[in-house]
Amino acid sequence: MVKSFVIALVAAITSAIIYSKLPLISILWNNAPGRLPQINTLKNHEIVHVNTIRNCEDAVLADGFLIASCDPSRDTWNTIMGTLVNSSSTEQTGLYFLSTKSAKSTPEKIKLLDFRPEPSNFHPLGIEYHNGKIFLLNLAVSGPKIEIFKLLAKDRAATHIATLENPLVIAPNSIAAISDTELIVTNDHYFPASYSPILNLLETYTALPTGSVIYIKLDPKGTSITESKVLTRLPFANGVTLLNATTVAISALTKPSIELFDIKRLSSGSINFISTKSIPVGFLVDNLSVDGNGKLLAAGHPFPPALDKIAANQRFCLDVEAASDPKCKFDRLSWVAEWSEAEGVKNLLVGTDYGTSTTALRDVKNGVGFVTGLYEKGLLRWTE
Repeated sequence: MVKSFVIALVAAITSAIIYSKLPLISILWNNAPGRLPQINTLKNHEIVHVNTIRNCEDAVLADGFLIASCDPSRDTWNTIMGTLVNSSSTEQTGLYFLSTKSAKSTPEKIKLLDFRPEPSNFHPLGIEYHNGKIFLLNLAVSGPKIEIFKLLAKDRAATHIATLENPLVIAPNSIAAISDTELIVTNDHYFPASYSPILNLLETYTALPTGSVIYIKLDPKGTSITESKVLTRLPFANGVTLLNATTVAISALTKPSIELFDIKRLSSGSINFISTKSIPVGFLVDNLSVDGNGKLLAAGHPFPPALDKIAANQRFCLDVEAASDPKCKFDRLSWVAEWSEAEGVKNLLVGTDYGTSTTALRDVKNGVGFVTGLYEKGLLRWTE
């Protein structure tokens, strides 16, 4: 009797797990190279600045410019995907300023004033810009940090204001500002690969909800943390952006969907999340942004095994001579989509024009958009 009950219980749990993974299994089948649909609704698109910037995981738009967070040393050091070969960042690692007002503009590296970390302690990832301040996630070898800078746009420089650390910020991936002193940070894992590659892989492939979304409250000067708490947990919590003043959009990289949460303001001044909507999409979403018309833009990965191969082998394939090596034969895939309540999901770019897409941005005022690539040279630029 007991044995039958245990077998039935195990079977029920196994069935529930398999059922919950059906959307992901479907994506792995439908989006495999050779079956991936080819879609392009972007006008006049081209890949630009290939000799200036590389491996730009995230970027943010402001009034007439964007700031990109780029780390070429991701080829040898990626604590999210388990490449732990050489932790030293390169001279090209940093933040780049690009005017969106002219197609002739080129990226300029931002001088980071009063900020001189050791090479192993500067690995920029997620970035936010709010009221003249840059909030940057730094996956330093000494421990993850939130770096805060004051942007001096005319000088292409930024003055370092503070370095913040917190026990809840363990594997930060993306960051969004609610106000000058309130941040939302996603943790993609509970166990970073730098702590335990095996546990990190187990987290990733079981898609357990061990990633987290953190609320951080700063003091009035914005130089120290006064409150931090977990708002929700998701498997591989990744992109985060404010859809509007009361709604937050979050992606979980092992779920083909975008999750919407309402912000509930508490009497204490803190916040809670209320889950309101799940938007299914045909790919695994990395980062999110919102354009000037209020449309949610999502970029990500159609077929994770293709990304895994690039992460594992890119460092061997940078020389022209290596191009013929079988391990350097990559399927560089991307998927960019947009969503609005009125129009639903619309796929903008699906295919191999530009690989490993992570962030899509649209400057409505200047009629231009950009896509960044985790392991790509330059940016994809389109005009509207």
